[in-house]
Amino acid sequence: MGTYHQTEQPEFREWIQALNDLAMEEVADEYGIDRRGDVILCPEHNDHNLGNCHISHNRYYCFACHGKGDNLRLVQKITGMGFMDAAKDLSGRFGIPVYEY
Repeated sequence: MGTYHQTEQPEFREWIQALNDLAMEEVADEYGIDRRGDVILCPEHNDHNLGNCHISHNRYYCFACHGKGDNLRLVQKITGMGFMDAAKDLSGRFGIPVYEY
């Protein structure tokens, strides 16, 4: 019988989905990312100009560098954390219980 990985567990997927369902604008504000409406400074490159990176459908896309992602990728890029550390940090900041496996 194979190993049952945490990512295959419905509870894990639900936790990650809850984090990615947070309003990206609120996540950007929480992490101190400069923004104006749905426009943010791109976390993927040394962006100094508002206007290149837009939030749409709770994902960001940068027209300058073509970087894109969801809330967890945004947190990973701006903090330098790995996936699980970013998920735990985001959970703590928004009061979402951390998935324990």
